[in-house]
Amino acid sequence: MHATPHKAMKLLMFAFLCALGRYASGADQPKAAVPIIVEVSDVVRDWDLVRVHEVQTKAWVTIFFRTWPTTEMESSMARAIRTKTVIRIIEATNVLAEGTVLGQAYGPKPDGGNRFGLMLRFDSLRDAQAAAARIRHDPDTEMRRRSNDRNRWQL
Repeated sequence: MHATPHKAMKLLMFAFLCALGRYASGADQPKAAVPIIVEVSDVVRDWDLVRVHEVQTKAWVTIFFRTWPTTEMESSMARAIRTKTVIRIIEATNVLAEGTVLGQAYGPKPDGGNRFGLMLRFDSLRDAQAAAARIRHDPDTEMRRRSNDRNRWQL
């Protein structure tokens, strides 16, 4: 049974509000020593799915994964939220973004079902916007788009 868009939106809002409550509380918890590494190829890089949010002086980026996580990954993400673990999103050897885990994110897929993702906290809105821009930037997609544009040119 697929979730209706209304139910999916309620689920997304619930997850957002839960994470916001945890984020706004600012409770000091021990930091994890080892960051979690996420390959950018595992992240959906669509412009409308990599979103920047800001509430008062706090900013975060929501990212979604291409596939639903395994049980092991879900438990490691839950642990990362509790311990405010640093997440590094990398492409080859380049670090595209680095932020602490704020919470999990869920959103509807166009074909039904849900997406799973994370909310990453940054020190400022500017840092969050820069991280989102680096995550969104996909050279392969950009080259295909440019190629398609040239094919449409008429003299």
